[in-house]
Amino acid sequence: DEVHMLSASSFGALLKLLEEPPKHAIFILATTEFDRIPETIRSRCQSFDFRRISVTLMVERLRHIAQAEQVTIEDDVLFVIARHSGGCLRDAETLLGQVMGMPAEGQPITMADLDCILPRSDVGAALAVIQALIAHDVGGGVTQLEKLYRGGLDCERFMNDILELLRRILLVTADTES
Repeated sequence: DEVHMLSASSFGALLKLLEEPPKHAIFILATTEFDRIPETIRSRCQSFDFRRISVTLMVERLRHIAQAEQVTIEDDVLFVIARHSGGCLRDAETLLGQVMGMPAEGQPITMADLDCILPRSDVGAALAVIQALIAHDVGGGVTQLEKLYRGGLDCERFMNDILELLRRILLVTADTES
């Protein structure tokens, strides 16, 4: 994916606007490539770096929303929503809103409700593939992946499951070594 920045003459026009802005205007520039913005523009801007929100903070916020809406929801559901949202609270809140509309009024929200919206991950299958890699069992790993693929594997979700398992394995390994 190629990112198109403003041309040099466009940056020049923007610089003129920033030097003599209309009194009623506020400019908000958003970019993922801040280093490609000319220094003459950057020096006239306040910079705010946004980061992903932790799963813990996201679960707290989602729990607060559910309580405000007087909805009972399993903690596992909140955790899966937060993890699936990849640090984006807006995505987590949207997903929470979708799942809150699933059960009959007054019924608690369960993983079964979430399964209607998100494909359920198969941590056991992800672990089997990791074990096949560790054991250099190419045939077993390929067989496991083929089985999952034929079963309608959500590749992005599966890769996220593998990454999460590897992260946990590293944390446990680091904790036992210290």
